[in-house]
Amino acid sequence: MEKLPGVLWAYRTIKRVPISETPFSLAYGKEVVILVDIGMLTLRVEEVVQDQNDTILHFMLDHSEC
Repeated sequence: MEKLPGVLWAYRTIKRVPISETPFSLAYGKEVVILVDIGMLTLRVEEVVQDQNDTILHFMLDHSEC
């Protein structure tokens, strides 16, 4: 039971030969980002100022047309 989430993740993210897509990409329309890729810092990630980012997000939510 402990390994089930990992097995399901592997099953959902492996490309299938007949359709050349993964079940994940078919369901969500995007490719999977593997956790190792997320851990690699980029300039975009390093330059984020969390307080400023939160303020901008709140402003955008307040002024959205939804």
